[in-house]
Amino acid sequence: MAQSDGPVSVLVVDDEESIRNALRRDDILISDVGLHKLWIGRMFPAYEPNTVLIANGLAGMGFAVPAAVAAKLVHPDKKVVTVNGDG
Repeated sequence: MAQSDGPVSVLVVDDEESIRNALRRDDILISDVGLHKLWIGRMFPAYEPNTVLIANGLAGMGFAVPAAVAAKLVHPDKKVVTVNGDG
């Protein structure tokens, strides 16, 4: 994993276990649209309500970044992570 110390950190991971270990039970994970959406929905353990957000319905791409900004504004004390991209 690689991480920066600025207000926006980039964390490079290759499995859901690494993401889960980096987060507390009440931190927030937001999945953008792509193949990883299915992976998050099936494999990522959510322990608290409203801590894993996935775009459903029409599933517009680009959902995760603005959703993460909003989540951080509402919950400044929690880590907010997005999963983006398929490659």
